[in-house]
Amino acid sequence: MALSVNRQIVRKILDTLPTGVAVWHVQPFFCVLNQSAVQLTGFSDRDFQQNKSPQLNRVDPQDQALISAAWKKLRTEKTKVTCDYRFLPNGGTEQIWIRDVSVPFHDSNGKYSGIISVYTDVSGMESTQIRNDLGEVIERLAHDVRNCVHVIGGGAAAAA
Repeated sequence: MALSVNRQIVRKILDTLPTGVAVWHVQPFFCVLNQSAVQLTGFSDRDFQQNKSPQLNRVDPQDQALISAAWKKLRTEKTKVTCDYRFLPNGGTEQIWIRDVSVPFHDSNGKYSGIISVYTDVSGMESTQIRNDLGEVIERLAHDVRNCVHVIGGGAAAAA
């Protein structure tokens, strides 16, 4: 029950954001993608419930090692990771460049609980400075979302 309520609250918060955001929870595994992330990737929450990484085969083969290294860093160092990679949206015909800024989050006991990922299509951004400025905004957004998820998790734990 609490998991379902948390998912609904998280979705409402995430859908207010103007860029793609996903919350990946590790125990039990579930994810919540906002509407912008669904539109960007072509994948829904249900796709990930059936297969934990259906999007990996949509990443350009030249960038898959980069993605794997970023995920490993998130799991082992538990630090923010920024990664740009080419991605073919589900149902799409052309690759796009995605900037993925991911940060880990912890439960009310400080235990590693999951990852918050912010996705932005940076395909049309030629300027490195524009991409860097956007990266700073995305990193602040990921930090704010992580704080919201932490508060929701703490509230649900207190209610249980």
